This record gives sequence, structure tokens and C-alpha cells, in this order.
Amino acid sequence: MAGDGAAFQGAYADIGGRKVWVSERGSGPALVFLHGGLGYSEQLLDALGPTLGQQYRLIGFDRIGQGRTSDDGRPFDYGRMGAEVIEFLEWLGDGPHVLVGWSDGGIAALFAALQRPDLIEAMVLIGTNYHYEGQDAFDVAPGSEVYRFLEADYGQRAPEGAEHFASVSERMFALWFSEPRLTDEDLSRIAQPALVMQGEDDNIHVEHAVAMWRALPRGHLSIVPGAGHGVAFEKPDFTAWVILDFLRTMRG
Repeated sequence: MAGDGAAFQGAYADIGGRKVWVSERGSGPALVFLHGGLGYSEQLLDALGPTLGQQYRLIGFDRIGQGRTSDDGRPFDYGRMGAEVIEFLEWLGDGPHVLVGWSDGGIAALFAALQRPDLIEAMVLIGTNYHYEGQDAFDVAPGSEVYRFLEADYGQRAPEGAEHFASVSERMFALWFSEPRLTDEDLSRIAQPALVMQGEDDNIHVEHAVAMWRALPRGHLSIVPGAGHGVAFEKPDFTAWVILDFLRTMRG
């Protein structure tokens, strides 16, 4: 697949013995994008592609039970999500690669980096918590704003149809309020440059983001005023600029 900064292409690929939806846009060196929980790969590509796609090839995939990739009925687990990232990077080849993860995507990136650091050049962690207690509680009950938003997106893409959302959401919400449980010691083992970026009004505590930045040996930090958990969508041009600046700094 190939694209430009203005449009994406998507198709299924056989990765790890599964049919996985892969999206991409732009041209140049690859940036691997990892979507948020119950999201889909085009979310970040659409938001950041118009700017980043002028210099980079943006490529992402839908994880199991999310977007256009089928569910397997198993409990969601961040270690397993990290393993999915590893499978994707091995399939993609030509690494190591830069990972850009939002929310759950950032958590998956951390788990992948701990398991296979050789595949990863650097990470951009947007709205990412490394321990579930680093965030404020939020309402995901049926009928809540968050539930309705996620349900609408899911129903437009899931191979199983909208009626399957109750099953995947129950398993995903259970994960969000009990995981991850990474420690500062875990983060200290990640040698790659890592940008920690989040909105000042994110439900993830700013103090938690600062703690992550301090624990990462080559951490960088960007706290964005006037933005929340969706900083990449609320301020896409600024987010893209911060990412480009990080990549320039990282590569000298």
C-alpha cells in the first residue's frame, strides 16, 4: 500500500495467522501508529496525516477485537497487545521503527519495548498511563457519553457488527480499571528515546506523566495547555509539530 498526505489506504494482511486490518498514508520513513482502546488505526492517521504524511509514511493496524480486526473472545491484556505490536513490526520489517501510541496504544508500545527493544527505535506516548491508578475514574456505564461514543465507532467497523460491542466493551473496561501495573523500575529498562505527551486536562494525572518521564532514561516531556485526553485530535497541528521536533532532536 502507498498513499499521500491527504488520503489513507487500508487492506487486510495475514499477520500472526490472523486477518489484520492495516492502514497507511504518506510517504517516506515509516512511523508506526498504535490506536487507543476500542479505537481503530485511521483515527490517528486522519488527525496527524495531513502534516506528518508530508515527510513520513504513517502505518497502523487494528488490534484484535478492535476496528476492523475480528475479536477472538479472549480477555484483553496489555502484554498480549504488546505481542501484537511485535508481530506487526516483524511483519513490517526494515526496523527498528518509531512507535506513536495514543492511550492504550502507548501502553502496548511500552510492553513491546520491554519484550523486544531491538524492534523499536523510539516511542511517542500520547495520553498514556503506565499504572491504572495514575488516572481519574471515568464513567463507562451503558448510556454514558464515553460508552455511546465508543459504541458508535465500533459498530461502523467491527466484522461482528454493533451487537458485539457489549461483549468487547465489558472485557476492555475491566482491563482499564485494573491494568497496567508497570513500575518505575520497569520503565528504567527502556533505553529508547521516549516522548511523553498529554493534555493538561487529561484524566491521566499530570504528576503521573511527569513520573513516567523521570523514570524513562531518555524521556522527553510535553504537557499541552488547554487540551485533554484527545490532544492529538484537539490540537493536531501542534501535536504533529511536537512529534517532528522530537524526531529531529532524537536523530541529531
